[in-house]
Amino acid sequence: MININQLDSKYLEGFQLVAQKLGVKLNSKGLDLEVFLAPSLSVEKTKNQLKVGISSHNELYVALRLYKENKDKETFKIDYPKKIKHLTFMLDASRNAVAKVSTVKDFLLNLVIFGYDALQLYTEDTFEMEDEPFFGYMRGAYTKEELQTIESFAEKLGMELVPCIQTLAHLNAITRYRQYGHLFDTLDILLVGEDKTYAFIEKMIKTVATTFKSKKINIGMDEAYMLGRGKYLDKNGYQNRFDIMVKHLNKVLEICRKYDLEPMMWSDMFFASGWGDYYNKEKQIPQATIDQVPKEVSLVYWDYYHTDIKHYEMMIEKHQQFNNPIVFAGGAWKWIGFTPDNRFSLKANEASMIACANKGVDSVIITSWGDNGAEASPFSILPSLAYNGVLKYGHKQVDKAFKHSFKTVTGVDFDAFMLIDSANQLTDDFRHKSTANKHFLYNDILIGLLDASTESHYPKIYDRHMRNMKKHMDDYGDYT
Repeated sequence: MININQLDSKYLEGFQLVAQKLGVKLNSKGLDLEVFLAPSLSVEKTKNQLKVGISSHNELYVALRLYKENKDKETFKIDYPKKIKHLTFMLDASRNAVAKVSTVKDFLLNLVIFGYDALQLYTEDTFEMEDEPFFGYMRGAYTKEELQTIESFAEKLGMELVPCIQTLAHLNAITRYRQYGHLFDTLDILLVGEDKTYAFIEKMIKTVATTFKSKKINIGMDEAYMLGRGKYLDKNGYQNRFDIMVKHLNKVLEICRKYDLEPMMWSDMFFASGWGDYYNKEKQIPQATIDQVPKEVSLVYWDYYHTDIKHYEMMIEKHQQFNNPIVFAGGAWKWIGFTPDNRFSLKANEASMIACANKGVDSVIITSWGDNGAEASPFSILPSLAYNGVLKYGHKQVDKAFKHSFKTVTGVDFDAFMLIDSANQLTDDFRHKSTANKHFLYNDILIGLLDASTESHYPKIYDRHMRNMKKHMDDYGDYT
């Protein structure tokens, strides 16, 4: 039990919410809670007192988790300094699976306990804009009031809600409407260099700037590899794609300055000439390219595919040549069907977070893309999210201590929860990536288009998976 009678009122509501989530009782007869600002997180339990040093508001709830993990000890002292300064989770709300406000609140509680500082909501067209009835039409777009409700809840936990939009590509959902046809170059890429396009972009930016309190904004701009190859080409003739990109970026940054925003953007367009070229080890970035990139924008290096620390360090070094602020974005794999790939995510995230700490990258985003309809629940990747939380503080092993921490938060045994990956696991090699969960579901037994991807020993594998999962069906609690 903890006595919070002396707790500063600014922490009170958040502390009560997290205590309820963790099942920690609050009572005037409990340990007297003392909270003070400190360079790093520390938790000390004595006979009559719980002393907590925090470097930020949200660390108070990591401290509460540490208390719960060790509450059976008569006394203890834990020093828990960060290796990564700022950890953000990005929730994809653009793939026909816009989480309800209540769901986002529940997710925020998990995130803050794990050690996250912020939530980015990835909304291509899933936020309402004034006088734009077809923007997010029938797609579950958030209203301004809903977003502000989420933000208010995040503030109680000491977390920041950050808008994450698109200002160049990935706006395919609105290409179906004639009203927006004049804004596009080709595919889902905006027609840059046009006043009408920048009026539309400003409307998006103004909307989020007047909705969110955060001054940070993710302006997207990734994977626009066909930029300048459609209507732009017809109108302006062939131009170097990088030159088009930089001109467009400067126009968008001008809008961001108007609304006093601090932009970040995905960095691949400065590295890649096409899909698959982003991580080319041999490719060198010309100094002329480096010099033209505006220094006020943070570059987000995204990479979810590798498990080698040296690879991530090499790519970070390439990004650091730009002298822009650098953010790293890893991923919790939930975009390969109905089941996630936590097994691979743990390995990739461990390597990338260690590389970030080694190379001085102190801001990390964990993405959870929802490609092809967001078939997997965001709660299915809780093991990966929890692990990134402890990696932030330098804990590198999926060991007994981490598994105990996971169960403290979720109420579910870690190894039992990891069985959620099973439908994709056809080998014991974590590097083996499979979408078996989808192709077995959709493979018509009479047509058998995907029979060629099936091996004779697969039934034995799935029989083993089923037996293992059945053993734990009563252990999953709220996640059954």
